[in-house]
Amino acid sequence: ATADEVRKTGSPDGAFLAKTSIFKLMGYKNRIFTERTLEGMFSTPTTGAWADGQPMLSATHPLLHATGATTTFRNLLAFDPAFSADALQSMEQLIATNSFDSKGQSIPLLPFAKYIVYGSYKRNDVLRVINPQTVTADNEFNVYSGRYIPVELPLLTDAAKCYWFIVLDPNSVMDGLIYCEREPIHSVSWTDETLESYMFKTRTRWMSYLYDPRIVWGSMATT
Repeated sequence: ATADEVRKTGSPDGAFLAKTSIFKLMGYKNRIFTERTLEGMFSTPTTGAWADGQPMLSATHPLLHATGATTTFRNLLAFDPAFSADALQSMEQLIATNSFDSKGQSIPLLPFAKYIVYGSYKRNDVLRVINPQTVTADNEFNVYSGRYIPVELPLLTDAAKCYWFIVLDPNSVMDGLIYCEREPIHSVSWTDETLESYMFKTRTRWMSYLYDPRIVWGSMATT
């Protein structure tokens, strides 16, 4: 099925019971489940192919109905810089200069940048930059104070431990990262007298996918 068919029906076979943005799940009780879902996508952002035939982060995402000279856009920050205030500024400039609709016309996406996603390894670097304080160490105004919501993914480790991303507000722009529930969570519990403990068993079926890469902008930093 095409991405448009999935978007309209919820699934190629119409079997999905619920469809929502992954980031709308972050405040729910299934936070650990959501982190695992995101880790699977964010740990390998330049491998595989999604709706437009490109990986999640790419320098050549196609604009399918481009009518002018601009036929592609990139959401992968060049040279993969480590997270810093300067790198964050470069990421914002990337968003501002690569925000196009499918016809290649500029659209304002930067105002909807909402989340900074990162692994625990980069916690201090991220929070130091976006900490809601009024001034920096040089007594200069911190333009990023309160600008972003930090989303720490503890499961971003190994090669992905230094990756970082900006994700746009799904409520304002697009549901680009989709979670689909095929079967609701079913739980049963019982008492195991031998172990002298309560036992629980849960089953669910779900999938996640990237519908629109313009919702994610990232750097595959190594430091």
